Amino acid sequence: MPSISSSIGLKIKKLRSLFVSRANERKITNGHENESVNVGLLEESEQKDEISSTRLPISIPVLLLRSITKTRFEMVGEALESIFGGINEEVPCTNLKKGVIVAHNDNAYAVGRAVGSLISGITQLWLDSRVNSQFVRGLIDAFVDIESNQRFNLTQLTVISNETDTQIDTISRLILLTRKSLRSIRLRRVLISECDSACFLWNSIGQCSLLDNIEYEPRKKDRISRSFIIDALEGKNLDSLILSSVDDLTVTDLISIASTNGLSQLRVKGSLLYPSSLINDHFNRTLVNLDTLLIHIDTNFSLYDSIEREALLILLSSLKETATLEVVHGAVDNPTEVAKIVSYWLHLADETNRQVKLKMEGIHQELQDSAVGRLMRKVQSVHRIDWSPHQLSLSNKKGRVILLDCASLFGNE
Repeated sequence: MPSISSSIGLKIKKLRSLFVSRANERKITNGHENESVNVGLLEESEQKDEISSTRLPISIPVLLLRSITKTRFEMVGEALESIFGGINEEVPCTNLKKGVIVAHNDNAYAVGRAVGSLISGITQLWLDSRVNSQFVRGLIDAFVDIESNQRFNLTQLTVISNETDTQIDTISRLILLTRKSLRSIRLRRVLISECDSACFLWNSIGQCSLLDNIEYEPRKKDRISRSFIIDALEGKNLDSLILSSVDDLTVTDLISIASTNGLSQLRVKGSLLYPSSLINDHFNRTLVNLDTLLIHIDTNFSLYDSIEREALLILLSSLKETATLEVVHGAVDNPTEVAKIVSYWLHLADETNRQVKLKMEGIHQELQDSAVGRLMRKVQSVHRIDWSPHQLSLSNKKGRVILLDCASLFGNE
């Protein structure tokens, strides 16, 4: 697999000039001298920050930013009461209701800047609003502007959706700022259309020295990020890897990423990743250590394909006895066919004495319930082990299949 490391230097130089044009340059006056501060890539030498007299030596455990209307957003988290006074001094139109800070969208930058000037870090930051980018720009600017000898510490970052590549560039800047402390990055329903933005994002992620969990689930097929992803994650000691809709991702790529054999959770969906493609001696070194493996089966998969069935038997047998195979299986709107799919996985679980979590895709709950009822009436050896509001556990002698309801998703925990 070709590496892009030989050309990354040129790409970073291009990104420097790109960011100079995108970011606001601030002038700091000292006597008769004016010095431009480029906040683009946040070089190591530019990260000497000292905590100002107004910054509190506290870290917010959890901070969730989410939209509540088209014009207002809220911050939900722990210990917000302790910093609300400082925020309200900077942005008087904010208010505190039952531990939740509410503000107008137009004040997102000012609120982010106020938060950044008051705290030393956030353990979990969850961005799920229309003003993610404005808030993050304020947060970054507060730390860049205040001379400090302490980094902004962020452990877990979750970003839900974006509208433009410029917004993704802002997230990339935040990742660079917190690259010494970030352990988990989750990017959901994001969209990247420019190679420069994709390169900048994954180069930023590649600089996170403690990263052990990465989740990237774009809302449309990503045709430009594959090589950047491989270059950023190759050699990382990851514990969990979740990728979907990355075009042309292959098992060779997964082997390259998982070469350190530290993965315990692998959830990857791709058009070139099907059961028989995963049967590989090198990939088997990763399989045997996994606690969770997710595969995707589309509606074109044949239940009567002996090669793919044999591959699934090998795949299941390669997993630890305590491991779980998660399956997203596309189905048609037919209870008989759905019953056959459930029966198919019950037999595989029985033959390998393994656990399979099955998520049926493309059908409604009533049809799934009808199919399960039909199967249990016709096959006496199939019995229910357990039941909860969101899943049903079935077994056919040995092993088990945990069937998720149609509203549930893997990883909801």
